Amino acid sequence: MKEALAAIGILALAVSLWFVKGYSDERVFDSKNETIESLKSTAQSKEDNLLKSNALLDSKDATINLLRESLEAKEDILKKNTGLIDSENATIKSLQEALQSNEATIAKDNDLIASYQQQPQVVQPQPAPKEEIDVVDTGEKIYPEDNGFEAQNLGSGFSAYQVFGPIKNPHHVPFPDKIPNRTPWKFGSGNSGIAANGSGLFLSGATNFDSDGVTSENGQAGFLEFAGSSISQSVELPSGTYSVTFDYEGRQNYSPANRISVTVDGTELFKGAPTACDHFEQVTTGTFKITKSGKHQLMFRGLGAVGDVSGFHTTFIDNVCFNIVKTYPPVTDDNPEQVSVPPEENEKIYPKDNGFDTQDLKSGFSSYQYFGETIKNPNNNQMPKRISNMTPWTFGGNAGIGANGSGFYVTGATNLDSNGANSTNGQAGFLEYADSSISQKIQLPAGTFTVSFDYEGRRDYLPANQVAVSIDGTVLFKGAPTNSDQFKRVTTDPITITAAGKHELMFRALGGLNNSAYPCTFIDNICIDVVKLQTTTPPPDIRDLEREISDGGPVKAPTHL
Repeated sequence: MKEALAAIGILALAVSLWFVKGYSDERVFDSKNETIESLKSTAQSKEDNLLKSNALLDSKDATINLLRESLEAKEDILKKNTGLIDSENATIKSLQEALQSNEATIAKDNDLIASYQQQPQVVQPQPAPKEEIDVVDTGEKIYPEDNGFEAQNLGSGFSAYQVFGPIKNPHHVPFPDKIPNRTPWKFGSGNSGIAANGSGLFLSGATNFDSDGVTSENGQAGFLEFAGSSISQSVELPSGTYSVTFDYEGRQNYSPANRISVTVDGTELFKGAPTACDHFEQVTTGTFKITKSGKHQLMFRGLGAVGDVSGFHTTFIDNVCFNIVKTYPPVTDDNPEQVSVPPEENEKIYPKDNGFDTQDLKSGFSSYQYFGETIKNPNNNQMPKRISNMTPWTFGGNAGIGANGSGFYVTGATNLDSNGANSTNGQAGFLEYADSSISQKIQLPAGTFTVSFDYEGRRDYLPANQVAVSIDGTVLFKGAPTNSDQFKRVTTDPITITAAGKHELMFRALGGLNNSAYPCTFIDNICIDVVKLQTTTPPPDIRDLEREISDGGPVKAPTHL
């Protein structure tokens, strides 16, 4: 019995120990789980901190790179500034040396002046001031042979053109088969020749006649492509004064056109380029004198296009002629009634600066000037700095001069005056708003006259300004241009002037229709056409005239008179 109880006791103790051990193991297991979770949480926290640290490092690396680039840029600027400073120091040193040289020269000049002042003075005769001249076109012409390039008929179609000079072909374009030049013209290098309307050179508007009546199949013109191209002919000219007139046009799809130079015996008379590629413009050069009769070389030479020179920039030439002109000494203000040599009928009298190119306003947006005393500026637009009017024209209100390509949007103004003066970019007078005016007093003999001029509206501001043209207050024309992309030639009604002397030609603006904003009209190439002169019999000069007497026939005038 005791043994059994002892066994039961031992068994109970064993069971108790087993329960105690199980409970203890469970607590240990829970504790280990808690430790594992804590370690996991710590590891996640450290991983998060590591990611944040990496992002911070990346940000700092980027900042360092930016700072490094900024430092390099500042070092480059510093090097450039150092170079500029060195250059300016060299310039300053050069100027200082020049100043010292000038001071030494001035000292020598002062010594020379002092020495000269101590010598007896001898008055040297002074040459007479060079007189200006009035230019009058007589209407007579001398034509080069084949002046319209029609003599050698090239037919029609795409291949109806010929390069008669050496061929320049940087783009390896196929050309028509070459044929001999059978014209009196000589063609130089740089692609010069003859083309027909509708050919592969995209020529349009060439007339179809020469001065001798020869025509071609489709109408032709000479062409100059690339710099260095040339067309020339030696023409028989008697001694006298001449100008050259011709038509020119650019090539479609290849703007700007080739600039050209026109010379006679190497003397340049004109330099410029056509602004249109769908119609020909007529140009008359300045005048030149031939002192010896004989053969004289007329040459058209290509100078190359301004700006983009990679394309086939071409200028076409047509209808070439020499104008025989007369030049007269000007009438002076001391004797305004004097007309030294009166013009003849059908001649032209040109106002001074008739093309508004004498005062060169250069090029660019600001190449225009208001010359009127009072300017209307309702929108407070910024204007170029005012300069003095150096032309013979008088301007009133919003009137002045604008160049091609300026902020006034003038296009197509020719670049020459009747006296040969030209500007950088071609200029025209302008009339903006009502009552603006351009006027000049011109010496005219007694007779009947008309006024011819070119006019054009302002781009984007049509209708244009209406214009009244008058002489001494008598209105000869009233109207406005209808287009703003090319000039139109206008001839006024005639006026009869009964007394020779100074007469005022005026262009006055009447305002735009329909309240148009900035109504403006451009004026160019002004001339007065002599329709008919008043014939008068001058009083006899008793010192030169042999007079009739009824009873004895002609006798000499008394010598004492």
